[in-house]
Amino acid sequence: MGVALIMAGGRGERFWPLSRERYPKQFLSLNGHKTMIQETVDRVVPLVGIENVYIVTGQVYEDRVRNLLAGIPAQNIIIEPEGRDTAPCVALASVYIGSILEQKCAKRRAVRQAQTGSTHSLTHVDADDWLDPVMLVLPSDHYIGNVPRFQKTVEVAMNVASSTEGLVTIGITPTRPETGYGYIECGEELVDFAEMAKECGCPRRVLRFREKPDLETARQFLSSGRYLWNSGMFVWRLSTFTRALKKHLPSVYYATQRLVTALNTPFAAQVLAKEYSRLPKISLDYGILEKAEEIYVVPGEFGWDDVGSWSALARLHPLDAGGNVAGTWVGSRAKGHIRSKPVLVDTKDCIVYSTGRLVAAVGVEDVIVVETEDAVLVCKKGEDQRVKEVVTRLRHEGLADYV
Repeated sequence: MGVALIMAGGRGERFWPLSRERYPKQFLSLNGHKTMIQETVDRVVPLVGIENVYIVTGQVYEDRVRNLLAGIPAQNIIIEPEGRDTAPCVALASVYIGSILEQKCAKRRAVRQAQTGSTHSLTHVDADDWLDPVMLVLPSDHYIGNVPRFQKTVEVAMNVASSTEGLVTIGITPTRPETGYGYIECGEELVDFAEMAKECGCPRRVLRFREKPDLETARQFLSSGRYLWNSGMFVWRLSTFTRALKKHLPSVYYATQRLVTALNTPFAAQVLAKEYSRLPKISLDYGILEKAEEIYVVPGEFGWDDVGSWSALARLHPLDAGGNVAGTWVGSRAKGHIRSKPVLVDTKDCIVYSTGRLVAAVGVEDVIVVETEDAVLVCKKGEDQRVKEVVTRLRHEGLADYV
């Protein structure tokens, strides 16, 4: 059995000013139809079923998530009391998922017992499959160009996770010397999985994770053929993750175990708030994956982009003759759509967007311009990873209304 956990608590600060603290990137639309989080759900439902899709998000986004994803069972929306990065986030969600599956397993056992009259109608194999599922963990705001190939890659990763005691990540075959992503150094191939992995590349052992490199190092990574981009998508058995959490982040593990004892009691919310506030802010990569011994990676080539900053739009939308991508986001942020284009005269290699007012540019090169109702961003192309510094400055200067 498989489940999918979608992390939807990020603020998308590098996509400011369109992405805001109360309306972040995962609730935007890149195509004028569905939001990014809705598209993420659509991609994983064929793999695990809608009843096995879980969302973990912040309190401020709860209502919006429930409205956008009305088909997901209400109990499958897991609320973080505050943001503590991905390791505590996934640890919390794992506890809730385990509890929900135990309840489902008990109900299933009761139904079978009523049908057969036997107290042994649910086998240990059935119970193990239900209570120790293979879990796909992924962000809510990534772009996937080739969905069938993505799904095949995930299927291979889930097979590796179910057949080993390892943690599995999905790596992206790099297409350029990118300095905005972390990298995964690959080791030997897992030849036992080669036949099923023909469409996505043979799974490999992970030698180590590498930090975001400078340009020259990124070029070396690309030319070596041994490195993949770290996509932030992971697959593992629930029990495998729990063991790794206990070994490498014991403070987080024991905090979540204290929460287990409080679940389904009147004190659950109080215990959660108390325990969660004490947890370190730490990512899965730093907290677990970089320390674990048995890690595998499945290479993926499915038109992936993390849409991490405004430069992504030049990769995802057609360019005009001058190498520009430009348009207008109309309607609400969640219903954005490129219709009319800004006026560009002798302008090259620019990204220009607005949410209403006409934007014109003359004789400009390598610039990003984004206009919204209450803020305008002007940024040198290539510096857009630093847009989150603007958000930090706004907070420090008492301009939180613009964040």
